[in-house]
Amino acid sequence: MEYQKILKRANNFYLSLHRKPVHVKKEMRGHLANRLTAALYREAVYLVSEGVADVTDVDAVISNGPGLRLALLGPHINYHLGGGTRGYRNYLQHLG
Repeated sequence: MEYQKILKRANNFYLSLHRKPVHVKKEMRGHLANRLTAALYREAVYLVSEGVADVTDVDAVISNGPGLRLALLGPHINYHLGGGTRGYRNYLQHLG
């Protein structure tokens, strides 16, 4: 079976389970979601180690802040919406 047919079959299978399949464009070690979670965790550990906040505060900030937004929308669309009517470009011009 050729690659595109296998990809479509796998995609349809996960859609039938009400999942949101993602086709990664390049091989890389680790699951995409786990890599993003690990990046957030590295920063959380760094902030605690630098005395910026304690573990309880870091957990509270994530679960009551970006965690709520990211449960519904990804980071790119969040920043795009944060830019108002002109979107992401406006966000970058305004906040850098």
